[in-house]
Amino acid sequence: MLKYCKLSDYKIKKIMRCFCVDIPATKAALLLNMNRNTTTRFFRLFREAICYHQENEFKKFVGEIELDESYFGARRKRGYKGKLKRGRGTQKQPVFGILVRNGKVYTEIIPNCKKKTLQDIIKGKVDLESLMFTDGWRGCKSSIYD
Repeated sequence: MLKYCKLSDYKIKKIMRCFCVDIPATKAALLLNMNRNTTTRFFRLFREAICYHQENEFKKFVGEIELDESYFGARRKRGYKGKLKRGRGTQKQPVFGILVRNGKVYTEIIPNCKKKTLQDIIKGKVDLESLMFTDGWRGCKSSIYD
């Protein structure tokens, strides 16, 4: 990944520290006196490494599992004229999460919270023997392994 990089380890660690503190790439570039494209590239590499680790780490969950979806995003969309709602039906980005009690967490950004979308994720990540706790949303509630 960083084999042919011209930056020193010190600079890479500085970029990583900005990434961990959740400073945007453009501000990190200004703070570190670097090119914006360089910090953006490293931020992307860090995200890809996290994603790769997450996919390899979580094969199938077994045990007591909690399932829930949530929405993330700004409160107001620029140029949108109309009433903004909370929860389902908003213009925010839906995210689905799986939590193994006293264990690990798996999250995935999803295009929508429809039953088929959620059940495909659950079928791929949760073992048949698991006990699932949900909020009663129809995507998680009905029998998944029919």
